Amino acid sequence: MPFLKKPQSHLILLAGMAVMIVILFWVVVPDRLKENQGTDFVNFYYPVARNLVVGNGLTVDGVDLAIKFPPGHPLIIAGFLKGGDMLNLSHQFSLAFLSALSFAISAILIYQIAILIWKPIEALIATMAWIVYPFALQLFAVGIDGRPLSEVTFIPVFLASVLTVQKIYLYKSKRTKDYLLAGFLIGVATLIRPYAFGVIFVFLIIVLGYTRRFGLRLVLARSLLMLLVYVAILFPWEMVLYRHAGHFIWLSTVGEGNASDGLTSFAITAKEYRQTISVPDDVMDLMERYIVRSDEMLSYTDVVRVVSEEAIEAPIATVKLFAIKALRSWYATDSGKYELLTKSIQLLYLLPIMIGMVYAIRFKNSVRSLAVIIRVCFIYLKRVPSV
Repeated sequence: MPFLKKPQSHLILLAGMAVMIVILFWVVVPDRLKENQGTDFVNFYYPVARNLVVGNGLTVDGVDLAIKFPPGHPLIIAGFLKGGDMLNLSHQFSLAFLSALSFAISAILIYQIAILIWKPIEALIATMAWIVYPFALQLFAVGIDGRPLSEVTFIPVFLASVLTVQKIYLYKSKRTKDYLLAGFLIGVATLIRPYAFGVIFVFLIIVLGYTRRFGLRLVLARSLLMLLVYVAILFPWEMVLYRHAGHFIWLSTVGEGNASDGLTSFAITAKEYRQTISVPDDVMDLMERYIVRSDEMLSYTDVVRVVSEEAIEAPIATVKLFAIKALRSWYATDSGKYELLTKSIQLLYLLPIMIGMVYAIRFKNSVRSLAVIIRVCFIYLKRVPSV
């Protein structure tokens, strides 16, 4: 068929396959395996988006500025809700459409990222691994159900930024618009999920790798341009936060007041839906001390101070705690449920990841370096969706 011989047809087929599989997952998989116990969408993202649509501004209750999370995700949701209202579509349908579209775009972007390094069949395998990845399906199925989490809008924007920088590196691009686009995309991604802020430094390292090819002056100019665009995307929101609070806030207040939760929540249950996890006695004692000192940890600076002080008193327990957290970051769920299942699936995916890393070493230096750097980005952002 002539249609199938066109490169664009492959992307269309992958997008269509992604949509069909995630909808099938949503229909077939029991609700208990698709549930998300978090309340961020119901209590924050949806009310803020709805208020934006009706003209009440970026607020949860129509009065107070919504600063618990950055504005990226609710702004995108509001755009789809507004478009749906104009077409007389329900909000649930608009949100399901957003989630399905996002999953389709993510599949296309992963294929385009992979095809720049691998052969077409290998790029297809990488894309199919994403399309059938149970945790991706669970995440986007929750969105199909009308409750898209921030990862739903974050993933395609982040992948687009990776693809842009990948093309800059492989094609030795000097075009100003490529660097503008890269800075813009990672800036938008950071406004959706703040933990993406570290990726800009990885991208800058990639650009600085041009030194031997184009000269230090050009490299520094391109790096500065990308960074300035990134800062320009974040700056207006930071000014809004500063004027509202009277002091500097990094993107949101979500960490203020409960910054110690990540140090203790998986073993000392703080929420009804969470199942506690057993840990060594000395680690439990350390966590309990964190709980006692939780009033001292109202910001990330306070957390660093308290953790440092406790590390001096209990260095071995501190090392154990962070080793447990590092290991659990690959399979743990927010609720503590189904962790044997998640661990098995992650181990299944770990094998081809390791094979890919070994295979990448056989590439010529430029492609090998890029493959490793891209993996660093994904490892930095790696998490299992909350279930």
